[in-house]
Amino acid sequence: MLYDNDIKLDFCDVLIVPKPSLISSRKEVNLFCNLSFNKAGFSLTNYVPVCASNMDGVGTLSMAEKLATRHMSTCLTKHLTHQILLGNKPEFKKDDFIFGTLGMDDFSKDIINECDLRKHFQIISLDVANGYMKQFTDFVKKIRTRFPDIGIMAGNVVTSEGVKQIADAGADIIKVGIGSGSVCTTRRVAGIGYPQLSTLIDCRQMADECGVSLLSDGGCVHPGDISKAFAAGADIVMLGGMLAGHDEGADDSVVIDDGERRRFIFAGSSSSRALKSSKNESKYRTSEGRVVIMEAKGGVDGALVHIEGGLRSACSYTNSAKLYELRTNAKFIRVNRQLNEYFENQTIGI
Repeated sequence: MLYDNDIKLDFCDVLIVPKPSLISSRKEVNLFCNLSFNKAGFSLTNYVPVCASNMDGVGTLSMAEKLATRHMSTCLTKHLTHQILLGNKPEFKKDDFIFGTLGMDDFSKDIINECDLRKHFQIISLDVANGYMKQFTDFVKKIRTRFPDIGIMAGNVVTSEGVKQIADAGADIIKVGIGSGSVCTTRRVAGIGYPQLSTLIDCRQMADECGVSLLSDGGCVHPGDISKAFAAGADIVMLGGMLAGHDEGADDSVVIDDGERRRFIFAGSSSSRALKSSKNESKYRTSEGRVVIMEAKGGVDGALVHIEGGLRSACSYTNSAKLYELRTNAKFIRVNRQLNEYFENQTIGI
């Protein structure tokens, strides 16, 4: 039995240490980055590398349009991507910050064979729960061969071997994260996963060797976790639960409105609800996600301001004039407790 005795860490296990800084105001921090898609041969410029997840209630057109105004990106849900590629969403306008999402389901495969993905999307996310399957790497190779100049994000994996496997198949960006999402239960159901902070640290060197970028998928609960993800080696951070429950994610499938209260359903991509919706149920498969009901949060603008403010603050504490300087300027310390939660259940706003 192979056993790694090194302790692996999540975002809640560490804090970033402040250091002397020449930055006197958060407004001096530049959050814009250039993201290279080396295999596709282009770069995404003036980009704030925060990405809304392709989950129901998050990866919507309204969410994408809102985040694009702040130079952030959104992965649309697979269903919405299918409808756009089939020409059923004439209101959709191609935008560099709006990514399509496809999987290995039969419908996605049929669309790939029949449609020119580049007509609507510059970047496509190839999304499966288990990115280690040879079938998936063959799938990535097929997309790269057919569309050599499209940006490809693909995953998920959590090890350097997984990064290399998908990079060699032709992906520009590797999605890392298994079991760390707020509505993911893979760690409980399958016993599989890897703490998110450590997976970013452990995968960073291989990503550099392969000339690809890392997307951190899952594990962020607070804006400070996003800062930690960038400091640990992420080039992009994907958010699901932090953006769920906002008006921009609303549609009839996720909203419960009884006339007195407006609530949102938020479900993991491998939850029983999601499997039923995608007709992906079988006797060999079980749910690996939660279905939760949350109170409506209103518009997403406040959350985005809070996220940007947290990133600027982390940069100012570490003398990082640019966001990606966090990776070289930040130092982590391991802690036994990172938050004082005395008033945690009595807070009425932040």
